[in-house]
Formats: sequence, structure tokens, C-alpha cells
Amino acid sequence: MGTGTFQLGGQTVVVGEDGAAWSADRTHLVGSTATLSDLRRVLADVGQTTAAIDRLIAINPIRALAAAARGSHAP
Repeated sequence: MGTGTFQLGGQTVVVGEDGAAWSADRTHLVGSTATLSDLRRVLADVGQTTAAIDRLIAINPIRALAAAARGSHAP
């Protein structure tokens, strides 16, 4: 998703040059357009280990999805 104005979940979202996603009136931040690759790079830049990064962006989400499929909230 690049810069511009988009419809998302029935709301207008404005994405700026910095990748921040704002409400149409720009009164509040509604999200980010960062990718997992962006997140991996930032976490490495701040000194996280590869194991910690993998846990944060891959292993924990997989566990959460598996727990949801079992009908449990616990990972």
C-alpha cells in the first residue's frame, strides 16, 4: 500500500509518505503499513536476536492461530 486515500473496513484511511495510516480528518492514527520484512529489519536494528525476532513475528502468531482453531485463548 503506497501513499494515498483508501477505503478500509468502511472507513476512509489516508496513508502518508511515512507509511502511517490516519483517519480521513487526520485527528488520529489508525494503523501502519509496515510489512513483516520492515518489522524484522527494525527489530534487528534495535538489537533483537534472530531467535527473538522469529518468536515475535512467526512462532507466536502461529501458536495463537492454532489456539484459536482449538477454541482456546491460551497459546
